[in-house]
Amino acid sequence: MNLEKCIFGVSKGKLLGCLVSARGIETNLEKIDAILNMEPPTSRKLAQRLVGRLVALNRFISRSME
Repeated sequence: MNLEKCIFGVSKGKLLGCLVSARGIETNLEKIDAILNMEPPTSRKLAQRLVGRLVALNRFISRSME
C-alpha cells in the first residue's frame, strides 16, 4: 500500500477538489479565491460560456441561483 495515496485514517484531506473531514464537506479556500478573482466576461460568447458552466454546476449545488 502506498502511504502517500492512502486516505484511510486521515482526519482531513482533499477529495475531488473538496476538503473532507469528520465534520463533513468543507469549502476549499483555493477554489473560492479562483472564483472571486475571476474577470467578468467581456463578450457575449464568454457570458454564454459562464452561464453554461453555472447551469452544469447547478445540478450539484442546492440553491445555487439564489
